[in-house]
Amino acid sequence: MPIYQAHLAGAAQTYARRIQVFRDAAEEYGHDPSKLPVQTGGFLFLRESTDQAYRDFWPHLDAGFRKTNGQPFSKRAFAQGQSVKSITTVGESQLIIDKLLMQYELFGQQRFNGEIDFGGQSMDSIRQTLDLFAEKVLPVVKKYTQKGA
Repeated sequence: MPIYQAHLAGAAQTYARRIQVFRDAAEEYGHDPSKLPVQTGGFLFLRESTDQAYRDFWPHLDAGFRKTNGQPFSKRAFAQGQSVKSITTVGESQLIIDKLLMQYELFGQQRFNGEIDFGGQSMDSIRQTLDLFAEKVLPVVKKYTQKGA
């Protein structure tokens, strides 16, 4: 069975250990871990600057968590997401590139699922994230992650 590792906040290294446990268990039971797909996913929100991204996304994150979980998301955990070592994929294009490439090195995943519609964002907001991701992030990430590229 493949694995989907959803993540919201925290150190990327923590999630790498979880994925390694999955691969170790697969190998222990006679499976080739390299043939078991790994997909990761989390929030994806891009703006021209990381400060702007964090200011713009916070109200949506907070509202979405209050609605879906009945409690707010930790503002401290969210603020710590600005570190490249954090799993949180919110920020400016270069930060997201650095995070996704670091995660690829840690996880060796085949797919990343970006949750871009959370907490009542407008279509213009979603479009802005998609445009920045498609124009600035995806070409660079693909260059480094495609086999044989």
